Amino acid sequence: GAVTAVALASRFWGLGCPKIFHEVATLLFASVTLPLSVVLLGAVAFGALLGCLAMLGSLFRLKRENSELVRESRLANQELNNLRSIPIKD
Repeated sequence: GAVTAVALASRFWGLGCPKIFHEVATLLFASVTLPLSVVLLGAVAFGALLGCLAMLGSLFRLKRENSELVRESRLANQELNNLRSIPIKD
């Protein structure tokens, strides 16, 4: 799934990048030295994750609104069917 896609992307990223991306980047918050391409790929993945998390609030709001509208539509249809069954008085 997603892990395979990330592994393939990082593999192709490393093969196809110019020489500048093979330079070493030292992270400020850790004593780890990584290739620049790995750092950039991690930053992109982290940004995508943050974007997904930012969308969760609006996703849940839209799902709640959709269920409310479905319920209102069901009630309106039921009321309309009840009105149709009432005989018309002259």
